[in-house]
Amino acid sequence: MKAGKPATLVRYLIMAVLIVAAALPGLAAAEERDQETMETSQPITFPVKFKRATGDPMNNVATDGKGTIITLSDKFLNITRDYGKTWEARRLPSSEPYFEIDYLDGLYYITNDYRYSGEPHYYSSDGATWTPFYLKAPDGKKLGINNIQKVNGKWIAVTTNEKLDSLHIFTSKDGKEWARAGALTDILWSGSKVYIVPSGKGYAAIAGGHRYFNYKKTTVPNNFLTEPKGGEGADLIVYTSLDLEEWTLRSGAEGNFRYNWYTLNLATGERVPARDYHIYEEEPLEKGNIRFYDVYSNQLSSKDGITFTLKKAQPIFQKYSLGDYRTPIFKANNQYYVFAQFWNGPGGQHTRVLISKDKTNWKETALKNVPRNMYVIQSGKYFIGYNETEMLISSDGLTWKKIK
Repeated sequence: MKAGKPATLVRYLIMAVLIVAAALPGLAAAEERDQETMETSQPITFPVKFKRATGDPMNNVATDGKGTIITLSDKFLNITRDYGKTWEARRLPSSEPYFEIDYLDGLYYITNDYRYSGEPHYYSSDGATWTPFYLKAPDGKKLGINNIQKVNGKWIAVTTNEKLDSLHIFTSKDGKEWARAGALTDILWSGSKVYIVPSGKGYAAIAGGHRYFNYKKTTVPNNFLTEPKGGEGADLIVYTSLDLEEWTLRSGAEGNFRYNWYTLNLATGERVPARDYHIYEEEPLEKGNIRFYDVYSNQLSSKDGITFTLKKAQPIFQKYSLGDYRTPIFKANNQYYVFAQFWNGPGGQHTRVLISKDKTNWKETALKNVPRNMYVIQSGKYFIGYNETEMLISSDGLTWKKIK
């Protein structure tokens, strides 16, 4: 017995060392997770400066579809809770301008994407009290927000920093507390919004693509003849993941194309093809029915979020492409609406509405007494039209009333 005690002690010491050694990777991983954890501060109430709307230029607009509309300018939030009958102006706390305000499932977000310079993002449930927060990459770099969505009941944020050659994916249970899930190695900040969509048992990330000259028919997936007159083609960048952590590129890899434009990867200094094939959400994204439109008003559709088909834009839409603006397809009053801007020689941009019962046969109507280059969003049973200085409201898309 006496001879056995030292040996027993040695065994205990060895076991203790092994336990500590085994724990070290976990501690390192925990430390890395701590670096990735979002940083928040105490909520701030943006002070009311005026019981009216200000006249400074609007950067963006968000609405809850129930009467509340919030406009974002460099210095103020202008808020109405009754579709423009009354307004209040609340002062932003930062000297940095913000360009994005969004509403999703009960929460407003004030964020910046590629223009991000390290200022806090904010979320709020009422537009008055806002919680500042930062999202960070594993190396501690603060990230701008490219897109926030809800997919399969899960909140997902795509985050960016132009000095990184990766996009970081964050998830949340409530849209307030975020945790990093994974990353895509790409500089997609230079192109479209990145849309996360359901794909089988996992997810797909759709990220616009590259435009190129001299299109030739190919079996390479998601390569399209986008502009037949000029022979211009484009590829679509698609990644897939089962868990939002590990991502696989399915289409859009750099190939032997004569690309339309090149840009600089600021993270590596490499000259790379620009992500200049922009896509936009055509209708609400849902499993089995994923629809986008591109810069030529062509429609891109997919059932699985991986393989897309391109349908050439209808003739009535072909005039609204590249430099022109059009909205997604809105549904109201048992019919479909698309609002678009067109150039009318020296007269500048004017707005038209296209209305259809079946999304095939469209009637085009020029809108009168509305501001030039008017953008349109849907808010419940109303349409909200705005440019930098004015805001209007309409229930039928044809008759508009100024509310700001």
